[in-house]
Amino acid sequence: MRLLFLIPAVSGIWSDDTANWLRLMLIKLPYLFMPLAFFAMPVLKQRDWNIFSGLLVLLLCIACGWSVWQYLQSPLSMQQLYMAAKTLPVWMYDDHLRFSWFLVVVMMAAIFLFHHAHTKWLKWTALAAAMFFFLFMHLLAARTGLLLSYLFFIGYLVWQVRNRYKKYNTILLLLILSITTLAWALLPTLQNRFSYLRYTYTQRNTAYVPGSVDGNRMLSLKAGWYILQNHPFGIGLGDVQPTVNTWYEERHPEMLAEDKLFPSNEWLIHGCVAGWPGVIFFSIAIFAPLFSNIVRRNFFLLTLILFNLLIAFTDSSLEGQFGVFIHTFSMLWWWHWVQSKKDNFAT
Repeated sequence: MRLLFLIPAVSGIWSDDTANWLRLMLIKLPYLFMPLAFFAMPVLKQRDWNIFSGLLVLLLCIACGWSVWQYLQSPLSMQQLYMAAKTLPVWMYDDHLRFSWFLVVVMMAAIFLFHHAHTKWLKWTALAAAMFFFLFMHLLAARTGLLLSYLFFIGYLVWQVRNRYKKYNTILLLLILSITTLAWALLPTLQNRFSYLRYTYTQRNTAYVPGSVDGNRMLSLKAGWYILQNHPFGIGLGDVQPTVNTWYEERHPEMLAEDKLFPSNEWLIHGCVAGWPGVIFFSIAIFAPLFSNIVRRNFFLLTLILFNLLIAFTDSSLEGQFGVFIHTFSMLWWWHWVQSKKDNFAT
């Protein structure tokens, strides 16, 4: 995590826009200080981490309930939002991508509590919360959250079978299939979301489609690749966005300001920031946790890190305040939670 801070920090030496560089570095401070905060904490017992994780589950239930309430106030108008690349209002300033990402992390925590709970009320309450999150993910219809949710449950069921944990597999599988079937049949937000995505795909021959999520991401990748090709040692963090905007203005002057994305790939971003050395050092930083025996032998922690890698590959979440927080907080929280278990190598 410190390396994720140091790469853009060093780029301040050759950043022309030092004010923008400093503003962006403030966002990245959790990479530097949050590990220090976690490792300075007194050792917590498993029961303490269970209580803390349960509170997070409760908080996210409230957040999802608030979004459902907003939907119920005017369902027809909310459904129409999905035909214009919009989604339900959510906490985190309507940042549905980061919200759904964090929701998946907390949903995993609910399943972890379900898997390890020694009391029936905690086990079934945790499972109910996880299924509520899974259902809400279909109502929200954020593709990243849906994809991660399905990948997690498929991986969890496979892991259960391989380790001969068969007691609740049938119940969980039936719940997942039931929620999936009902959501696809009954939720207009999900149906409208995919109708809009089909529309944007039919327009793929057009130079630019306003609000096209995938189209805008592809253009951002082209912009990032152009910068990396022409600046093999980078241009500094402070100059990436202005340079990307210039690329958009030259090639797509009709583009809306909200569609001018940062390069949607963290390897490209670090290549723009510090060139090919930045790509190499970012790869070292992001893959380093996979070399830990504890990570490789714990399904939940390994899944969390693989999801972080997927997010880094498809988005620029690690450049924003919410993304930086989710990445650092979730990894450190789960690391300590898993470490607090005596049987951490078998979970």
